[in-house]
Amino acid sequence: MFKLSGSTIVALLFAATFAAAQPACLPKSVFVKNGNRELPVIDLGHIDNVLTLCAYETALDYKVDKLLGCWTVDSTTAALGASAARTIPGRGRRTDLDAQNCINGYCIAPIPADDRRPFFAISTDGAHAAILTERFLYIFATSTKAKIAEIELMKQDAPDETNVGNMPWGLLYNGDTLFVIGTDAGPFTGVWVFKDNGSRLGRISTDADALNIFNGGYGILGRDKVALVDAGLQNMTTVTGANAARQSTKRTVSYAPCTKDQFEQWTRSEDIKTGGCKRVLDAKYQPYVDMSPVQLPSGDIITPLSGPAQGYIAVLNPVGLTEKHRLKLARCP
Repeated sequence: MFKLSGSTIVALLFAATFAAAQPACLPKSVFVKNGNRELPVIDLGHIDNVLTLCAYETALDYKVDKLLGCWTVDSTTAALGASAARTIPGRGRRTDLDAQNCINGYCIAPIPADDRRPFFAISTDGAHAAILTERFLYIFATSTKAKIAEIELMKQDAPDETNVGNMPWGLLYNGDTLFVIGTDAGPFTGVWVFKDNGSRLGRISTDADALNIFNGGYGILGRDKVALVDAGLQNMTTVTGANAARQSTKRTVSYAPCTKDQFEQWTRSEDIKTGGCKRVLDAKYQPYVDMSPVQLPSGDIITPLSGPAQGYIAVLNPVGLTEKHRLKLARCP
């Protein structure tokens, strides 16, 4: 778990990132789809060792993520509490630049008006901040807000596997390691790893293939551990430590009565309307799209659920990823 040491780091981490505390329940807006038929996304993580979730509405043009609120959450009872946070440490969200091309005082070169808005994240240790644009990854020291590194996502003389060939679609910043999420129309969503000193560690792969987390999710499990999830939580890849060691855990679950073709169509976001098949997908796989897994002190993994299970959290056994229990979060009247 993350424990921020000292009031100075706490102030740096959360300066200009607070809002009025929300009621201890999820508002109706958390359950309303946007014009693209997408539900709001819920991020989960620890703030000074307190489990906290934040909900964001994704704009139709994918410009800026609108904060709907943040709450503390009890992992045993699912009770929500008021939180004035606006973001989860280590998780990037689309944030607009001000007139000086800055976010909270961290400034970059101007970007084209038709570019999607950049992602902004504070590292989990509070020492650095990052801004991810369509072409660059900028790193700053939080103590001075000075830029300390500028990483080209596509660098001409760099090894091909270190170049982010997809549209940047997400960012994790765990300790000194950054994970750039990139997507294309394959549909494919890959993950590229960088160090904040500029080192390029390359694309995450499983066996001979690039890891595809489209219709899956990602999250910061702990101090040096990140989880990457493929479509519907078939597998969870854990990336650990400075050398980015990888381990895969398979979830054993059947998609019958769906055929293999139907299931693969669903993993590509193609609509499945067959009654029995759809019910299985909605129950066993759809809840794990847009996962935000976090590890509890017990070793169990907790994540918010989505789709028909929006507004629930699930606690998973780290061995086999079976659900130990599912809890409903309080909803505002």
